[in-house]
Amino acid sequence: PVRDDGFDLRERVRLLEAENLLLNERSEDVLLLGLMAENLSPLRDVGDVFDILLERVSILYEIAYCGFARIVGPSCEILAEYVPDADRVSGSRLRLSERARDDLDDGAIVCSGRNALKAGVDLLVDAVEPTQIVLVPCSCRYEHRGLFIFAHDGDDPEFLPRKLVVLQQVIGLATAKIDNIVLLEELRRVNTELESRVSQRTLDLQRTALALETEIAERQHAEKIVEGERHRLHAVVENLPEGVIVLDFDGRVVLANGAVAHAEPITGPVVIGGPLDAIGGRPLDEFASSGHETTWRDLSPDSDPTVIYEVAVRTLGPGQGFVVVLRDVSEQRAVAENLLRQERVAAMGHLAAGVAHDFNN
Repeated sequence: PVRDDGFDLRERVRLLEAENLLLNERSEDVLLLGLMAENLSPLRDVGDVFDILLERVSILYEIAYCGFARIVGPSCEILAEYVPDADRVSGSRLRLSERARDDLDDGAIVCSGRNALKAGVDLLVDAVEPTQIVLVPCSCRYEHRGLFIFAHDGDDPEFLPRKLVVLQQVIGLATAKIDNIVLLEELRRVNTELESRVSQRTLDLQRTALALETEIAERQHAEKIVEGERHRLHAVVENLPEGVIVLDFDGRVVLANGAVAHAEPITGPVVIGGPLDAIGGRPLDEFASSGHETTWRDLSPDSDPTVIYEVAVRTLGPGQGFVVVLRDVSEQRAVAENLLRQERVAAMGHLAAGVAHDFNN
């Protein structure tokens, strides 16, 4: 029927039906995107993401075959696939020519089943004869060179080309979810490794701290022993009747006991840290001895009464300094001279008695 204004009602009905069909397809697209966003959100496994995507797309759009593959040279390793009303899919195969692989670098490949080989696409799926094939490349953390495969066996030659944009959007949602899963897994792994390292470092630190505490305790004990020995040595040296002076390699006084003060007539004032180059005006080298036998030399300063010192200087070793020992032997020498004098007098008495006896005879 034709209206008075010449408008064809059948054309209007056709346009309305086309618009209605387009609206239905848009509603299906929105439904698919909503379902994918809702179904992907709780997933924690990459394999589940592929399974959900392929299943939802295949069922909602009645696509005969949906799959995901890894591009390895001319062959593609199919990692996941779905065929409606099939418990298990096996034997599927996809080969790509070099030109097809180059075309995938620029975007999706859309071809009819009849012209697939001309486009460099050789797809073999059990019990499915595709009339349209769409290959959508993708790259994510799980698979750098991935490929989604959609094969439709319907009569509408433009069905899959019309769905290409929404398919790419769905794939974008899936790859973002996969990246999140892989990142979370990497974070868990890094966190586990970090916790393991922290535990190991903590254990190492505890062991080191324990070893350090033991070493500190041993060192403190050794220091106490050394300090005790030092006090005892100092007490022994301080109570020696001889004067003892210890010099470093540069001839500076390191140690001097109290008896050294009595020997100032030959040493002069002895100050810790001060130099001592000579004794009684004579250099130390004249008194030094490095052998096992200590060499004692007499030294008598000009004083009244006369004082006599025995002096011995021993080297402690190469670069280690010297030790000077001063012994006041004035009293011993006086006693010895007195004894010698008495012995002489006694000898003269015996001699005189003998002479008198002989004279008397």
